[in-house]
Amino acid sequence: KNYPDALRHYQKALELDPLYPEAYHNRGNVYAKIGMVKKALEDYNKSIDLDEKNPHVYNSKCILLISLDRFEEAIKCIDKAILADPTEGASYKNKGICLYNLKQFRSAIEFYNTSLEYHQNCAATYSYKGEALNEVEFYEESLKCFDKAIELDSSASSIYFGKGYAVARSKDTNEAREYFNSALELEIANEDALDPETQFISGTRLEEALKCYSNLSNSDRSQAEMFRNKGYLLLKLQQASSAVEEYDNALAINPNNSTLHDLKGSALLEMKDYDHAIACFDQAIKFNPQNCRAFAHKGVALHKLKKYDEAINMYNTSIKMDTVFPMARIQREKCMKERDQSCTIF
Repeated sequence: KNYPDALRHYQKALELDPLYPEAYHNRGNVYAKIGMVKKALEDYNKSIDLDEKNPHVYNSKCILLISLDRFEEAIKCIDKAILADPTEGASYKNKGICLYNLKQFRSAIEFYNTSLEYHQNCAATYSYKGEALNEVEFYEESLKCFDKAIELDSSASSIYFGKGYAVARSKDTNEAREYFNSALELEIANEDALDPETQFISGTRLEEALKCYSNLSNSDRSQAEMFRNKGYLLLKLQQASSAVEEYDNALAINPNNSTLHDLKGSALLEMKDYDHAIACFDQAIKFNPQNCRAFAHKGVALHKLKKYDEAINMYNTSIKMDTVFPMARIQREKCMKERDQSCTIF
């Protein structure tokens, strides 16, 4: 996950062989990971120009277009993947995702079924099929799909979100909340390691989850996790100030929890309250000096305050603690460029 170094290596490979389609494809994947959409699409298109028979690059481009809500374009792209290789199950899955987002749920289910004929053990496809079955109110069949998805992959937060939503619509709030708890536990612990094709949890799912955390009492110490989860959902729904209130409720119960201080600081970052965010990150580091995310997030706050050297020191500390945490490396690169540009200006 050292994306800057990966980009340099792919650039070197393309200097040696400018007609190497897989290098463009792989570099496009890196650009997509770090949010450089235009460059990613350019590289995918170049790879396709050089090798129009590779279904994998069409799928990569399709996933990026889905993340941009460009579903009609994504369908045209994935149809070319199916034409290039009719046995590639991922192509049918991705077309199903497009149709689902266009609210063509029954057609989506058909494509998910075709995908499963080729990739019988794909947890994500069972999860997506469960989502579509849920929309057409086939709740029992939907729950079976989520159960199969969890059996195949118990580490994907989106699967638990999906099952929680299905249970909330068909059963009771308490059971649904348990699945949302599992989803949020995974997501908070692995926010930097989510699969790009499963991390886009819809606002509808988040709002349904949020309902399950209503009317919580702050008198019970066991509720700290509930307040944390409610705060996390609010932050994802771009309600940062409300998220801070929930994190304060959780901290009133568990004041020495490093993760809670880090999450509160992240909400304050969204509010552009950088000084108070730094104070939260300092508390997170105090209670867990190995919290690499707190160092990285403190780096972001210092970066926003244009304290470039201090920010770079925080990013470096985070990287030393966790060499596979990509956010710190990406932000450090941006910070160094901004620092150098500011020096040039003056």
